[in-house]
Formats: sequence, structure tokens, C-alpha cells
Amino acid sequence: MIYFSLKHGLWIIKQYGIIFLLVCFQGFIGWYMVSSGLIDRVDVSHYRLSIHLFTAFLILSIIFWKYLKIIDIEISHTKVKPYLIKFFLFLLFLQLIIGAFVSGMDAGKVYSSWPLMGSSYFPDDSKLSDLFRLSLFNDPSLTQFIHRNLAYVIAIFYIYFLLKTFLFKQRKIYLPILILGISLLLQIILGILTLFSGVKILYASLHQINSVIIILSTIYLLYISNYKEKIS
Repeated sequence: MIYFSLKHGLWIIKQYGIIFLLVCFQGFIGWYMVSSGLIDRVDVSHYRLSIHLFTAFLILSIIFWKYLKIIDIEISHTKVKPYLIKFFLFLLFLQLIIGAFVSGMDAGKVYSSWPLMGSSYFPDDSKLSDLFRLSLFNDPSLTQFIHRNLAYVIAIFYIYFLLKTFLFKQRKIYLPILILGISLLLQIILGILTLFSGVKILYASLHQINSVIIILSTIYLLYISNYKEKIS
């Protein structure tokens, strides 16, 4: 940031300073996360882990958005409302945070079956009323339950979004929509394989890497869908 500011001018700070600040914040959060596992526990706080992961994805998303602006990619005039894509992106980031909770608490190892959790749809070791308690996200079983069901919500919303796109015959965004759908299907399959394998690092890593593709694909879709209020 210092090098490019000296070379090209202080406008660099105005345009890209938010990325610099987020990277600095990410370094602090990284230390803050690790410090939670140095004294009374051997693992890190899943809350701090989620902030660290969310910040990383936020940095990546802003960089990608800036990149799309720099290459001046063509914007398609579609009938698909931007708020639908925004809401879908919100669900993805929410799922990302819940996924960090699952990872931080090793919640994927509690139930290795699918579609049931044990012998029932709802976790055997929990009560429905537990979903309304403040300690909800400290419970590995319930966190895995929410992560699973939020995935179903995202899939249903995508199908609605897909049907709406084809109904309006928005051919210019057919390819991005299909790529997003394939990535979502792969994500579900990887999630199931992660559970069945007892959370093997290979499947868990692929599951997380694929989430990058899903979020960036959604950001790309948001950008090209005649989005007027672009980030400066």
C-alpha cells in the first residue's frame, strides 16, 4: 500500500485503504484467535475463528469487486432484482459463519450420518427448546443442525432464483447461474462426504475451498446484473 501510494498518488489510499485496514485487522484477529488456545484450552474460540474467517472472505470479496471494476466487465441489463442476489449473498456469509462454528467446535464429528442426525431429523441429544437459548451456538449438535438446515434454505432459494432467471429468459446470466448451481451442488456433496468420513482433512478443506468459489460467483453475478450502486 505504501509503495503504490508513493508511486501512483494518495488516491490509492482512498480507493484501496479499506483493504489495507482489513488486512491489519485480520492480523490482529489472527493473534487474538490463537491466544484463546494458549492458556486454559488447546483449541481456539470458535467465535474468534468465525471473525477471522469472515474477515478473510470480506477482504477477498472486496478485492474481487475492485478487480471487476478495473477490467470494466460488461454489465448485463436483467430483470433479476439485485436485492435477491444481495439476500442470497447474505445467506452465504451467514452460512460461512455457522460453518466456522462447526469447525471450531469439531461439531462435524458429533453426528456422522445424513440426512438424519442419529436416529432422527433433530439431534437426539438436544431439545427443540434449546434452539431458543443464548447458549445455542455453544452446542455442537445444534450448531451442526443449523448448518445443515441453512444449507437446505440456500439450496431452495437458489432453485427459486434459477426458475426466476429462466422464466424471465435472462440468457446473459445463464452461465453464471449454472456455474453457481454446480458449485452449490458440489458443496452439498462435499459436506456430506465430510460427515461420512469423520471429518477427514481432505474433504473438509475442499468443502471450505469450494465456498470461496460460491461466494465469488455470487459477487460476480451481483456485479454483472445491472447493479447501479457500485462500491467506489
